[in-house]
Amino acid sequence: MQNKECERVKAILASSLTNTFPGVVEVCIDKGVSLEAFRATKAVLVKQLPGDNPYDGLISVAAIV
Repeated sequence: MQNKECERVKAILASSLTNTFPGVVEVCIDKGVSLEAFRATKAVLVKQLPGDNPYDGLISVAAIV
């Protein structure tokens, strides 16, 4: 089950959001974050994405991870 989940997380690497926040994905994979936690992190990023600075939401992500 864990390998299947890891493959699903790696598949998310191709998404446009992930390309905006490559470091977040790497940290999630390195720490073995579950797919559910990764999705929650993604949701926080989407809600906090400003128009001109895509890294403003990283403080909240650090609290989740």
